Amino acid sequence: MSKLLGMKRLFNSLALFVVVFFLVVQVALAATLAVTSIGGVSTGTGTLTTFTTTKTNPTMIGTAAADATVDITIDDLTVAVVADTDGDWSYTPTSLAEGDHYVEITSNLETVSFTLTVDTDGSTTSSTSTESATTTKGGVSTSSATLPSAGAVENTFLLIIAGLFLMGSGVVAHQFLSFPEENN
Repeated sequence: MSKLLGMKRLFNSLALFVVVFFLVVQVALAATLAVTSIGGVSTGTGTLTTFTTTKTNPTMIGTAAADATVDITIDDLTVAVVADTDGDWSYTPTSLAEGDHYVEITSNLETVSFTLTVDTDGSTTSSTSTESATTTKGGVSTSSATLPSAGAVENTFLLIIAGLFLMGSGVVAHQFLSFPEENN
């Protein structure tokens, strides 16, 4: 009877852990990287694909995981900024030339990439706005890049939880299951 009670306790412990583990994974891996505005104009919802501005040095504002490093690449120049404790970050590039610029913003395992078009004469923008954004439905894309050395708090937390689970399941199994003694 006690063996059956031990198995029930082990099963309940494992079931509880599985539920907690998946909740932690969902929170830790939730998409947090986003560009919310460029040059003072909202980028809208969905995935940003293109943005047109008349400004040659538009400030990019966005969100990421708290205290995460955000790498911003415009054409071939990469700079790093750090999100504050609320996850907010901003960057103002030096003067950009007229035309299209490839922008890639990465943090942890997330990537946002889009084309930034600088059109100083405003010929491609509508008459009601000097800036425009094009988005597609969906979220932030996830990259299969290697884990960065900074700003990966969520991933570290996830590994710690997984390790604690493995240790805990071993302790529970040892307490409630009888294992034959080895004779050397």
